[in-house]
Amino acid sequence: ECYPDTRKISEILDNLVDNSTYDKRLRPKHGAEPVNIGISIHVTSVSAVSEINMDFTIDFYLRQTWNDPRLAFRHYLYGAFENKIDSLTASFLLQIFFL
Repeated sequence: ECYPDTRKISEILDNLVDNSTYDKRLRPKHGAEPVNIGISIHVTSVSAVSEINMDFTIDFYLRQTWNDPRLAFRHYLYGAFENKIDSLTASFLLQIFFL
C-alpha cells in the first residue's frame, strides 16, 4: 500500500479550516440557495411515560448531515485520504432545537 506523506495531510487539514479563509459562523453557501440538511434519529429507549403529565423520557442518537463545499479538496489528489474533520469546533455546526 502507498500512504500519502502525513505532513502534507496535516497541511491540507490546516488549510481546510484556516480561519482566514473559513468562517464557521456562516452556513455553507451563505447568501445563496438553502442548504439541504439530512437528519436521522435512532431511538434506543423510551422510559418514564406519564399519561397524567403527558410526557416521557427518550434516549436516542441524532445524526445530521450536510455538504459544505468550502471544505472540498480542490488541488489535492490523495485517493487513500478521506476528508474527515473530527473536531466540532473547527467547522460549521448546525444548531438544532427541540420544542
